[in-house]
Amino acid sequence: MKILINIIFIIIGVLFVGCMDDSYDSASIENLSPDKVEVALYETLLSELEMSLSSTTSSRTLKTSSLSRTNQVSTNLSSSQISMIVEAVRTTILEKNLQDNKNLADLYPEILESSQSQIGLMIFSSYEITEILNAINLSLLKSSKSRLTLNQESNKNSIDNILKIITEKTFSNLDEAGVEVSDLDNASSEIIKLIIGNLDQTDITINDLDNVLDEVNATAISNLGNVSGMNLDNLESVIESIADSAIDSLDLIEVTGVELDNLTNFSASITSGLVRSLGDISVTGYSVDNVSTFTKIITTSVVSALDKIDKSNYDSTVLEKMLGNISSSSTLALSHIYMEGYDVSQMSLALEASIEGLISALDEIQIDTSSSSRSSAKITNYNSDKLGSMLERITTSATGVLGDIEMENYSADNITLLSEKITFGAASGLNGITNMTGFSVSDNASAMLEKITEGMVSAIKNIKRDDFSKKKYKKMIRKITKSAT
Repeated sequence: MKILINIIFIIIGVLFVGCMDDSYDSASIENLSPDKVEVALYETLLSELEMSLSSTTSSRTLKTSSLSRTNQVSTNLSSSQISMIVEAVRTTILEKNLQDNKNLADLYPEILESSQSQIGLMIFSSYEITEILNAINLSLLKSSKSRLTLNQESNKNSIDNILKIITEKTFSNLDEAGVEVSDLDNASSEIIKLIIGNLDQTDITINDLDNVLDEVNATAISNLGNVSGMNLDNLESVIESIADSAIDSLDLIEVTGVELDNLTNFSASITSGLVRSLGDISVTGYSVDNVSTFTKIITTSVVSALDKIDKSNYDSTVLEKMLGNISSSSTLALSHIYMEGYDVSQMSLALEASIEGLISALDEIQIDTSSSSRSSAKITNYNSDKLGSMLERITTSATGVLGDIEMENYSADNITLLSEKITFGAASGLNGITNMTGFSVSDNASAMLEKITEGMVSAIKNIKRDDFSKKKYKKMIRKITKSAT
């Protein structure tokens, strides 16, 4: 009987609890549970960094056929080495009282600098260091996702600024991390390729890409002067590597909405960033006199890499549009170089070099010699028959933006000079095309120069400036025709 009574009480108790208000139940549980402890953002970032360094991580940096495939970023670090890197970062953050900071823009510089300093104290080859830096950068790219809006203080946590920070700190401290000067070109190539090829690991949108690609490449170049041992010869090879890899990485971008046509603008953005960065370089021996040389290096490298882009439906029509965008963007970028001694006269020399590099590099693009769909050329229907229209697009695009230039002491009077320089650059570039099947300077130069002149005359008609008169237009036409002849 006693057992039965106990059972009845238990049943009544259960029924009573079940009838209680749900809010009471939730409140009771919440009151009874201990206070939730919020994990500091820096601790989460370090945990993710440790995981990235200790595991083989997939990133898009290698391509085969028409498909992009993942390349494994593997550091081969021991657990003790990983701990040393992570603890070095933790110590720095605590010393600088950043443990409660929720801004990625404040934490990322410390993570990058302190980890690179610690890596520099270890014994690794330049190749191994590059792999470690890529693992760190990939971790930070992924860690930024969904965290950029935590604190939009002065827009410091915008995707543009975060990517600029990653690029700036990585390239500024390559020597601190232990990369040998002789290996800077290879390291720079792999680093820029990883950043661009994994942009979709962040919260970036298609609308951000043009500005980001410009900024990332400009930041990489402008910070090379911080690397000890950098000289003009090293600078040349590093810029070539960055330009080549940036273009080569375009087909790795898998941001929502990106299609083949978008790459024509992206290639222009990369070129713009590279060219305007020439005013920010601080390397012994570098001066305004080097701008023309390095401008040609950039445009040559960019165009030479265009046939590395592996996308379906990439044909000569797309290439022509891409060349036009690169030509106009590099021309405008030349007006945004700010350094001592750089004026309109210096810009005119750089513009001539830019056009020469663009056109001579057409010789480096693999032509399509086969009517078969199995042709090895990545750009279909590109051959010497298309050269005339390519040249016309390049020179037309460069001439067309001359009226948009805003530069100290620049006026319509300078447009004639710059138009002549475009013509001279085009003629010099033609002389650099020596290996294209079906084209020879001796047999085809006159016809090509005629196409160049036609395009420029057409573009000049559309120049709109308050100080550009009909009289100046006629003078320009005479000058250009004479120059081409």
